[in-house]
Amino acid sequence: MKRDISENKLVTLPPTVWTGLTSLKSLQLSRNDLNAWEDFEGLRSLEELDLTGNSIRKLESLRALWKLTSLKLSENLLEHLQSNSFQGLSSLLTLSLHQNKIADLPPRVFSDMVHLTFLDISNNNIEDIGEENFRGLVALSELNLARNSLSTIHNGTFRDLNTLDRLSLHGNNLESLDPQAFEGLSNLTWLLLGNNILQEMSPLTFHPVPHLTRL
Repeated sequence: MKRDISENKLVTLPPTVWTGLTSLKSLQLSRNDLNAWEDFEGLRSLEELDLTGNSIRKLESLRALWKLTSLKLSENLLEHLQSNSFQGLSSLLTLSLHQNKIADLPPRVFSDMVHLTFLDISNNNIEDIGEENFRGLVALSELNLARNSLSTIHNGTFRDLNTLDRLSLHGNNLESLDPQAFEGLSNLTWLLLGNNILQEMSPLTFHPVPHLTRL
């Protein structure tokens, strides 16, 4: 069962609006003006949720939506993620957080997403990332961090992302890359570093990524 309520003017939703929709698999709520999303209890069979283009500033726990495989939260007003925002979402395959106002990522915020293959956090305000931010993403194939405010990539940041095939760091403020910045990315084939302000690079920078076909 699917429901499409996109491109309306919804600001809030009644607490009981999902009562009885226990078989709903797909819910499209993009291009409304929702400012919060709190009550998921009636949507325990949901597999696809699209909240693109709303005004959501705060995200409560999504634990009840444990069957989700696709979650779209792009083009909202999220500034911070809670450490438990995505707790329990072990079935998720794709997560889009493109074009919010996210300034930082809590440690292990994605750690339950053991099947996630696509993560888009581009067009945010993230200034720093580290190894703890990407713990648990053992199946990730594509990571988009383009157009944030990153100034450097620390040693071991992507150490656990052994399955990663594509990584975009395009359009940040990167001035330097630590010598082991790409440690662990042995399967990487695409690495986009354009439109940064890199001034120096270690001779060892690309040693951990022997299979690059696009740089």
